[in-house]
Amino acid sequence: MRIEVRTCIHCGETKEIVQKHNFATNICNQCRSKKANDYNKARALANGRRPATTGRRPYPLRDGYKTTGPMFKAMSTKTKRCKTKEEWRALMRERLEEVFNNADLSYWIFAHNEDKPKKKVKKEPDTRNMTWEEFEAGGYGGNEDE
Repeated sequence: MRIEVRTCIHCGETKEIVQKHNFATNICNQCRSKKANDYNKARALANGRRPATTGRRPYPLRDGYKTTGPMFKAMSTKTKRCKTKEEWRALMRERLEEVFNNADLSYWIFAHNEDKPKKKVKKEPDTRNMTWEEFEAGGYGGNEDE
């Protein structure tokens, strides 16, 4: 890679600019990354997403927790301590109540299921046990079968 002293056409400063390609560029790395960030934020807003995140929103925190790590550790510990079916039912009932009572959590769960397009599976009909009459009546036989 070449490094040339050039004047940036965006900020107007004269600095060393890395030339990564055969052709020369007059845009410094700071201006290039700022322009890319602005473009990505505009695209995120246009698509209805928050500008600072890619993909899913962060998991909503419970009361008393500042980060998700200890919260998930506590949830995992409760899950590991369940030994009987009644304990599992009580824990699942508690988690379900939490989902329905916490608006942020329910939005986090339900909002992202609609984002992914559903794939339609095209299944071929099972013609193994059909008679020739059933096969033709189903519209599967064509001119090449006659």
